[in-house]
Amino acid sequence: MTKFKRCFLLGLIIFSLNATVVFASEWQQQIKHDAYSIFTRHFESSDYLQVKAEVKINAPVSSISPYFSASDRCWQWQLRCGSTKLLKSDSANKNTVYVVVDMPWPIDDRDFVFDTAYYESPADNSITLTISPSEIEHKSDYVRAKSNVKYTLSPVTENKTLLSILMHTEFGGSTPALFINGMLHKELKNDLEALIELVSNENSSK
Repeated sequence: MTKFKRCFLLGLIIFSLNATVVFASEWQQQIKHDAYSIFTRHFESSDYLQVKAEVKINAPVSSISPYFSASDRCWQWQLRCGSTKLLKSDSANKNTVYVVVDMPWPIDDRDFVFDTAYYESPADNSITLTISPSEIEHKSDYVRAKSNVKYTLSPVTENKTLLSILMHTEFGGSTPALFINGMLHKELKNDLEALIELVSNENSSK
């Protein structure tokens, strides 16, 4: 191989690596719907994708926020939730929650121990709920996963709300990340449609 070819191939490899880094940092739209859009992207050094969603809901923030409360019951719209237990409540807005998630076959079920923080902004009447891994120990026989999630409910008009979701999960276990990554946007889509239907049914019954 000539010196020119070696330099050319080296330059091509460097360009490809740089291009991958740039591409990996950009959001890729996976689902576009009239009511919501879902995106994924590579996240830092993780093998698991980060997921983002923007959801338009025809209801005021006050009608949606109860579906995000910390309790001993699963959120109705999170279809994979198997069980929930409130481990600790520091205040009305800060809690530690244990959650078991029924993963799709053939993936083993996962569990999480979350610290949750709920904040209402008087400036713009928005609500933010952040979920992060807790340092509280809670033993189980499940595969322990860790997740960071941020939900933001922002009023657009009196009866319209924008729900923004940003999440990244380290699922652990032996299942290849590539297999799980292909399901992330699909599972979130199912949850969002369940949430929209619940809110819609509640408002129509009033």
